[in-house]
Amino acid sequence: MGRFGWLLPVLAAAACTENATAPGVCPTFCPSGSISIKDTIFGAIIERDSSFRGYLQGYQATLMTAADSPGVVDSRSFFTTETMITRIAPKAGDTTTVPIVVDSVRLRFIIAQRDKQATNLGLKLFQLPITVDSTSDFASLDPSFTAPPLDSVNITNLLAQAKTTDTAVIRFWSDSVRIDSAGNVLRVQADSSLLLFLKLDTLQAPLSPPDSGRLAYGIRVAADSFARLSLVTEQTSAGAGPQLHWYYHYTIPDTISTKPDSVVYADRVATTRFDSFVFDPPSTTASMLFARR
Repeated sequence: MGRFGWLLPVLAAAACTENATAPGVCPTFCPSGSISIKDTIFGAIIERDSSFRGYLQGYQATLMTAADSPGVVDSRSFFTTETMITRIAPKAGDTTTVPIVVDSVRLRFIIAQRDKQATNLGLKLFQLPITVDSTSDFASLDPSFTAPPLDSVNITNLLAQAKTTDTAVIRFWSDSVRIDSAGNVLRVQADSSLLLFLKLDTLQAPLSPPDSGRLAYGIRVAADSFARLSLVTEQTSAGAGPQLHWYYHYTIPDTISTKPDSVVYADRVATTRFDSFVFDPPSTTASMLFARR
């Protein structure tokens, strides 16, 4: 068998035994048994993840979203306007003033984003108290947002309108625009954003001297599907947020002759004083929260 042939039986015997002389006999080292699995739901101790930081508040955002996706999110935009004059000096140097009379009002929005697959995409306008601010939340504003809307416009139908060819209208708006039967105007800009001008009357936009002409409105959106749009806010740049364009006239009384009083027509823009949005997400279950962590 050769010089080391006698080692083979010894090695074979050692390989066939489990009782090694070194520590760790197999039954002791690998005990029998099975793994026990338990499924436990942590209910009261799991809360929303607070490990993220750097989120903006609604009133700090450059866009305010209006969306209505049942079971997903209900988001509503709102804003207040700056003050508006209610009286004016008829002539330079006059110390007395005369009241202005509002003829009409245009409310302008810039729609920066929308889902182009949406059908019957519409915007609804609601009257809100002028006291709304950064502390306003979904629950406190809900009564105003569930009241009958002041006005509404179907954006899909406006986009389907042919552009006007009236030269006087084009000259006034500085571009070809689309106009619906209610007098609402839509202009598509080069970057595909939309300029929307709602035509309001003096009941929808009352000029209240006690409130210094300030107004507050809320916006909800509706559609057959994909009901969502984002409006540019004042945080993007000065004057980019919603604007109220007041068209009014006042009378200059003739106190030195028998000539009729003269009437002056003028207009003035009230920009956004405050804008934000609130939303109501669906209730989150403990298992959903646990899955997010």
